[in-house]
Amino acid sequence: MTDDLVQRAHWGDLEGQNWAALVRLSLEAEDEELSASSVRRQPDHASESGTKWRPATGRDIKSREEQEKDARRFVESHGGRHVYTYEEPDTSAWKRKRVRQPDGTISYRVIRPVFEGALEDLKRGTTPDGQRLDGLIVYDIDRLTRDNRHLEDAIEVVENFRRPIIDITGTLDLLTDNGRTVARLLVTVANKSSADTARRVRRKHHKVCSRQESRQAAPARSATRTTSGSLILRKPLHSVRPSSASSLERPPGRSQPTGTSRASPRRGATGGARRP
Repeated sequence: MTDDLVQRAHWGDLEGQNWAALVRLSLEAEDEELSASSVRRQPDHASESGTKWRPATGRDIKSREEQEKDARRFVESHGGRHVYTYEEPDTSAWKRKRVRQPDGTISYRVIRPVFEGALEDLKRGTTPDGQRLDGLIVYDIDRLTRDNRHLEDAIEVVENFRRPIIDITGTLDLLTDNGRTVARLLVTVANKSSADTARRVRRKHHKVCSRQESRQAAPARSATRTTSGSLILRKPLHSVRPSSASSLERPPGRSQPTGTSRASPRRGATGGARRP
């Protein structure tokens, strides 16, 4: 039997190996979108089997305990031993932050110290508590990364240091050339999906803020309550157009005379005509 850990992991043989799990939880908006993560089946009347493949949504992502439990069960079912868990609480695998480099230049990077530390430990082959480390397992490719730079870092560990990185759902394959090509495509799609969701969230927040500002700037409306208890809203007087306001001052059934108006003679006035 070969001693190549990558080849053995590709065959599903984890006998006598020590594995660590990487679990990531993110509370940001892009977890509500369709991601290039674990694959599920949904009804599809057009397909022959009645189902079709689609990427999982953020609601499909399991909790920290479930991810670790599934990873432990998977490793042990293939003859390995789960020895450590790397936890990333509320960590984005896509959002970039401004970083000042040692030479003083500014760049934007995805900040994930736990992920980067796990890769460094995997290169050395030792966990933070001193145990031997042979491989790293995640729930699916979406829990590993949505950033192309981080994906290339993981591929470097597999290719150059011969340390396997696998997932439970089967969407991640960094052990073969074809699998690495597919992984690059999936991460690119997930990155695009996160960018689209971030844009929609910003637009939604802008609409909400604009609506609130409009309500605050709108004039207050008066209200009167009838004898039956119903509430009648009335527009403020300064919001009524001048033509409408003048019509409100005239009694119903009267129209404003046109041209020069003449005062009608009063009854009993001197020199005035008296109507019969």
